[in-house]
Amino acid sequence: MDRMEEIRARLDELEHSTEATAEDRAEVEALIEESRALRFCAAYDEWRAGQVAQIRAAAANPARLEQAVPQVNVNVKTEQDLYDTSTIRHESRRDLVARAETIMEQSRQSSDEARAAAQRILATAEGDDQEAKAVHFVRTAGPEYAEEFREYLRTGNVGPRLVETRTALSTTAANGGYLIPFELDPTVILANAGVTNPIRGIANVATMSTNIWHGVSSAGVTAEWIGEAAEVADASPTFTQPTITAYKADAHVIASMEVTQDSSVASELTRLFADARDRLEAAAHATGSGSGQPYGIVTRVAAVTASRVAATTNNSYGAVDVYKVANALPPRYRPGSSWVAELTTINSTRQFDTSGGSSFWANLGMGQPEQLLGRPIYECSSIDGALATGDDDILLLGDFGQYYIRDRMGMEILFDPIVLGGNRRPTGQVSWTAFWRTGADCVNTDAFRVLRV
Repeated sequence: MDRMEEIRARLDELEHSTEATAEDRAEVEALIEESRALRFCAAYDEWRAGQVAQIRAAAANPARLEQAVPQVNVNVKTEQDLYDTSTIRHESRRDLVARAETIMEQSRQSSDEARAAAQRILATAEGDDQEAKAVHFVRTAGPEYAEEFREYLRTGNVGPRLVETRTALSTTAANGGYLIPFELDPTVILANAGVTNPIRGIANVATMSTNIWHGVSSAGVTAEWIGEAAEVADASPTFTQPTITAYKADAHVIASMEVTQDSSVASELTRLFADARDRLEAAAHATGSGSGQPYGIVTRVAAVTASRVAATTNNSYGAVDVYKVANALPPRYRPGSSWVAELTTINSTRQFDTSGGSSFWANLGMGQPEQLLGRPIYECSSIDGALATGDDDILLLGDFGQYYIRDRMGMEILFDPIVLGGNRRPTGQVSWTAFWRTGADCVNTDAFRVLRV
């Protein structure tokens, strides 16, 4: 048994060890480095032997005895193939994270926004969660994986990389589901959401590898002025643990065989699923009930009396109400605050300035002003914009860093090549079903104020 075989055997032994120690992990690092050095030496020896063989062959040819030996250019590849998944189980967390970062930087298939979102997701993760995300990116980023995934969408044929990823990363029970390549995954792409659904773009967004996210919050410590020789008051903080559950959502598409043969519907599915997800989450992030779906920010804030601001005149909206909302927001949350409202409310607000040049709203001549009272304003089509019979929450101001969106890593698509009719016979149709899991909630309602008219 040569040294490389000894290293492989030892790595396998360490991998299956149920009680790995710090010494074991250090040994794994050392064995991996040694195997790399041995591969380099083997490659160099092979290249050297080739050179010697060429020189001997030239010397044996009389026609070439007077000629110089031609230069031989040999490229010895010592670096690991970025998309080689066979070594993942032997790599350390540091190496996996470094490889994932390199893949993101070099990816030509992804937009700048997708790369930035992916890098942010990896940078904010820690421990085993960071390792899981790095493995996800490495397994699903390669061009071969992307091509196999597109072929799966078109025909249902399963390639080896899909099988490997399914076995390693999938959490659903249905056979045949596969993770979307990371440059197409809406979990990444939609981190910068569209204009009509701005909440994902300004909220605290992260991915998680568990079903429930657990956080820690506190009202802080209160200081005091104290006299000479007086006993200090107990200002020990109290802590709470907010939780966010990831709820499952889906989008189902059926197409006839004729459509799949005569159009490119399969290649458009990722874009269509991304759009469907965006529209579904737009409503949930604004007014979601929290029952079987994420909590909406308006739902949470409007339920707290202290976070509601009543209009000056019932069922009426005026400039004075905008100032009331701004004045009601606590000082801690004003510097990072943003306004969110439906377009009808935004246009009504613009009309408060009838003389022009007012200091009420910046950039009045633009289609939608960038700032309202010095803070950014965003259009959200899912927030109430009509003044009906009362209790309409039409204008929201707050620090959206206190509204958490937690995505369960990865969206999966299940392909069904045979759709059955009511009599359990084929209909000549195929279907695709996308599944994803996400949760959202406000961890501090005091960071927001909503206008109720």
